[in-house]
Amino acid sequence: METDNEKASVEETENMEVNGEENTNGVEEVEEVLVEEANDEGEKTIEEAEEETIVDITDPEEIKRLLACSICSNLCARGISVPCCGAQGCRACATKKVLMHNKCWNCSKEQKTEVFINDENLRSAVSLQKEGKEI
Repeated sequence: METDNEKASVEETENMEVNGEENTNGVEEVEEVLVEEANDEGEKTIEEAEEETIVDITDPEEIKRLLACSICSNLCARGISVPCCGAQGCRACATKKVLMHNKCWNCSKEQKTEVFINDENLRSAVSLQKEGKEI
């Protein structure tokens, strides 16, 4: 026996098909409205956000920025990242911040040092950078 939710889902699926063809007009209209609302509120579209995330990895200053601790701004020493938001930092800097405030220094979510992730890629890249080798 179908529940009310299952019946509604079947009806929605049936309404999406018109003469055996998928009706996507409603979806396109919703997408257009969401984009218009985002633009009205000053939010970026996905395309605009993607364009901003492109990084010039041939620029030495950009490489240093990418390998920097988000707390002390130096190259990460024993780099870690946090699972809540992916922020990276030196293990010592991150430990001090989290023990003092019990929250992430980047997104302010509750945090414990036990969940730090040793960021081996970051650590390797920092080592190569210090040695003057190509990353």
